[in-house]
Amino acid sequence: MRIKEEKKMKQKPITILATITLVTSLLVPIFFIQLAMAADPSSWYMTVDGVLDTDYYSLYPYETDNSLKIGFSKFGELINSNDNVGLEYGAVDPFAPAAGSVVSPMIPKRMWLQGWLMNITYYHRTQGWRNVWATAQHSDSIDYGKDWIRTDYNNDWSTAYGWEDPRDPGYLIYGDHTYGATMEYGGRKTNGTAATAPIEVLYDGPRKFVAVARTTINDHMLYNSNSTSSDVQLVELAITFEFDKVKKEVRLFKDVKSLLTLKEGERMKIEFSNRGEVDLGTDATDYASYAHFYTQGVVGEQLSEGLPTIYNANWTLLQTEDPLNTTFPGFSAAGPYPQTTDNATFDIAQAINPTAGYAWYAAFWPSLSDWSIDGWDQWWHSLKATSPHPIDLSTEPSIPFYIGEWDFVLWHEGDALMRTQFRGVTIYGLVNRHDAQDTQWNGANVIDKEVQYYLNETFQPWDLNDAVHKKDTSRWVKFYPAGTSGAIDLTPDPIQTEWDAYSTFAERVILYPAGLLLFLLVAS
Repeated sequence: MRIKEEKKMKQKPITILATITLVTSLLVPIFFIQLAMAADPSSWYMTVDGVLDTDYYSLYPYETDNSLKIGFSKFGELINSNDNVGLEYGAVDPFAPAAGSVVSPMIPKRMWLQGWLMNITYYHRTQGWRNVWATAQHSDSIDYGKDWIRTDYNNDWSTAYGWEDPRDPGYLIYGDHTYGATMEYGGRKTNGTAATAPIEVLYDGPRKFVAVARTTINDHMLYNSNSTSSDVQLVELAITFEFDKVKKEVRLFKDVKSLLTLKEGERMKIEFSNRGEVDLGTDATDYASYAHFYTQGVVGEQLSEGLPTIYNANWTLLQTEDPLNTTFPGFSAAGPYPQTTDNATFDIAQAINPTAGYAWYAAFWPSLSDWSIDGWDQWWHSLKATSPHPIDLSTEPSIPFYIGEWDFVLWHEGDALMRTQFRGVTIYGLVNRHDAQDTQWNGANVIDKEVQYYLNETFQPWDLNDAVHKKDTSRWVKFYPAGTSGAIDLTPDPIQTEWDAYSTFAERVILYPAGLLLFLLVAS
């Protein structure tokens, strides 16, 4: 995208949102638009089954009768469009509803939105200010799937669609067809050039699965041409899926690496976000949820609710940008994160469907630059400091659309200070609802205790130092004759009551040979 006046950049940041002009046209598009019905190649997707329900985790303090199943694409979406699996646990799949291979008649696949969006602004040595965006969200609400589509209008403008943005149709970049002949809708779009490699499986064992999805994003200089001879390399996005098969969550490590050469430009302002809808429920219970976003950043009268973590600035190559000390003002609502002290934080969005009996969560490290739990109006563009930043749904219960955005600056690949790579982490999970609450439902916002168990395990882990200096090494075992019934004396006292929390090391009683965890029965 060519921006003709540098002055515009100084007055109003060049972003997808800023370039949208409200123009209504009565002209009917003269292009033929294709809606695809054929399935994508099976090699684009994978489904991985969890094993919690068949493994030997008798001491895990919560339900083990169901396992999490994940589906994902080579583009980095947490949806397998061919198997119709996203984040499936028990009777629900909030990314590919409903659970199982069926598609809910209440939620068509063209409305399965989940994935990421990246918005890149930089100054090219000879072409001036440029803005390149790319998004993979499985769907654009008109059609779903397909390979990369480029919106490619003369001077970036169409009389039918206005300025180029992810809501518009475009031309398939790859495949056996004539470029520019047929316009397409679909779930993966860019106004530049995006190329995605095959899924790379690093490890697939009995209890763990690790794979990487890689996409490169280039600036495309030539209008109405599929030639990449003049493309400018910008970034590589690598999304690593780490799935512990005996858990109810999956971790996504998202690394953005600069490919920009100093000859082409010096640095890039990048807005990179996780986003998607949460259809938590079933046809019988409906899909409406109560939702709340616990964020460290504050807009208006919001509370600072980020959760503590040991992972501060010592654990990252590049922090998010400080909105109070920046050459790109107006982009970010919060930052920089992670903090350089022991008060580092992460953010978490939680949705609850009390009728269905489940709680969904998405945790973001480092804490976000911009956020929304009700981002339907922003599904197609990045957020700015002046954008709405709701932490509750405008109407509850309803269907959440979460956005978690990190804003940062990457320098050219030869930068002496090595400001060339950013890492963000997102954890998605599903559990049975235990004590999760929401203010709009019952007067309080409470993170479910099983969700908190997983969050503590990841962000406040019990490490070797804790094991050496903190753990009580005194333990006792008391044996009773087989067939003992009635009350069991567990003296000496006291006995820890928070037996189902992470790293409390409370006593547990197992009845052999059945392996029955008695405290689980007492607590429930």
